[in-house]
Amino acid sequence: SPATLGRIAELVCSVLEEELLREEGEAGRSEAYHFIIIDLAERRQRLGHDEAARSLWRLVRVAEGFARDPRAAARRLPWRFDTEPGVPLDRFRVRSAGACADV
Repeated sequence: SPATLGRIAELVCSVLEEELLREEGEAGRSEAYHFIIIDLAERRQRLGHDEAARSLWRLVRVAEGFARDPRAAARRLPWRFDTEPGVPLDRFRVRSAGACADV
């Protein structure tokens, strides 16, 4: 049932987070956890556990190189929809009633 699956998912996430934090306190984090820390942080955030989520996000940010989850990289792309030129007003333009281009 969905409720049972939800409880199993919560149990798995709790065990993973406990293991991650235990290893963090010992000799450093195992490579097995590098790419799930964001998922654990987002889960904590959804549950309203803001302080736990913040501490997990800190672990995400300190990872370097291949250990860093690609989802953690801040990206600013130069292209946006409003950087493209508009539809030219020339003799080839096809006008349509209610078209957004003519607004």
